[in-house]
Amino acid sequence: VDGKLYGVKMIDDMGMIYYRKSLLDGAGLKPPTTLDELGAVIDKLTAGQAKGFFAGNDGGVGVMGDMLLWSSGHDHLTTDNKVDFNNADVIAAFTKGQQWLKDHSNSILNGAPTDWWDPSSFTSGLAAVQWTGLWAMPGIKKAIGDDFGVVPWPQIEAGKGKPATFWGGWSQFVNAKGKNIEEAKAYVKWLWIENKDIQKDWALSYGFHVPPRKSVAAEAEPLKSGPASQAVEYINKYGVPGNPSWTGAMGTAWGDAVTNILKNGADPKTEIEGAATKVEAELAKLK
Repeated sequence: VDGKLYGVKMIDDMGMIYYRKSLLDGAGLKPPTTLDELGAVIDKLTAGQAKGFFAGNDGGVGVMGDMLLWSSGHDHLTTDNKVDFNNADVIAAFTKGQQWLKDHSNSILNGAPTDWWDPSSFTSGLAAVQWTGLWAMPGIKKAIGDDFGVVPWPQIEAGKGKPATFWGGWSQFVNAKGKNIEEAKAYVKWLWIENKDIQKDWALSYGFHVPPRKSVAAEAEPLKSGPASQAVEYINKYGVPGNPSWTGAMGTAWGDAVTNILKNGADPKTEIEGAATKVEAELAKLK
């Protein structure tokens, strides 16, 4: 923040759309690269009680909010901390997303036993396609073998916008009021900057994540092939990291607007402009 280091990344995480290769091949479909292609895939793969798509028990509203924003080519804030979502591109993306949810409502799973971060809706056959995290890949592989592929969230339209995913994870910080600050800093540096073996072990032995150091990620055998290697490519190419200036109050304003647009059918332009006003007020407080 403002050139000062506050924490060191421990693991990197991201999300993807998982699909059953056999189902797409059987239906003569290709992995989706646009929002419309995703809609066509999930409509075609909806059959009986099996739905085409699962992205959360809120109907995918929470996931789609950020994905529509990022795939439009914009972010919550610019690098110099100004509102980056109050523009024609984002309004168009949410107008399309709002209609997309209406058009494909019969193909979207709601009320699953678990939420989007758990892959069981996908592995049990409740949904043919699911948005979930890289962390779910070992469980998916154990359940259905190699019968799956992955793609990032698709771009809005062909030639418009870009694929997207979140760039999340955990970071370690030192307590500024601790009694042994310098020793704690040295420990964090040793653990996450200098010690490659521990970083690989932590990221891959107790879960399934990307080691934050690029050189360590490149050496990690489980990430060198198949869908896992694609995931590393996606996070580096399309991942959007969080902005430290984006506060909880800003997130609430944005989340309320997203819910009103995608769930309640509110006018995208009105809601986005209203959220921008609230976020600008919060940014003024920070300054």
